[in-house]
Amino acid sequence: MAEGWGAMTGAGTQALLRGVRVIDAVMVRVVRPGTNRRPRARVVLYAHRHPFRAGTAIGTGLTALFLVCAVAAGVPLKPTDAPLLTAIWAGSTLIFALLTRWEGIAHAEHQEQHRPRPRPVSGRRIAAGLAGWWAAVTVLLWSEDKAKHRPADFVVTATVTATLTLALVVTVLGVGSVGERRRRKR
Repeated sequence: MAEGWGAMTGAGTQALLRGVRVIDAVMVRVVRPGTNRRPRARVVLYAHRHPFRAGTAIGTGLTALFLVCAVAAGVPLKPTDAPLLTAIWAGSTLIFALLTRWEGIAHAEHQEQHRPRPRPVSGRRIAAGLAGWWAAVTVLLWSEDKAKHRPADFVVTATVTATLTLALVVTVLGVGSVGERRRRKR
């Protein structure tokens, strides 16, 4: 009678393979790609954000299940089996982490293709935002001058604020165009 890990050959291996085929057939029927319209579960979202952690959890669980099955089958475990168990754990962790990562990337690409494009911000909205910012800063600077008993002229304060606003807009547009040019070069 063979001892160790080689004892699981023959009829046991065939039964295991049949079981895997049955589980695979059931999963293919239950989870058909493209027909699942429900929102993703929290576990799936966590796995997509942290694929290595999810792979580690699945790999650890799979290794523990493997050990339980081996002990239940009567396979004697020796200290020399530790490298093999470590390899099983590391391999399953890596495989599940990569599969989770690839599935997350595929799902993100699918979501990106079907996401509606954002509408560009209208010129009216930009003008209203700048006018509001200009008015608020003008009043703040003018009231600061009044509070410190400095000579405060509202027209001068409004002009200074308009100049600052114009400088801010030019800076933002300049930085944006440089970034856009760099993105186009790639």
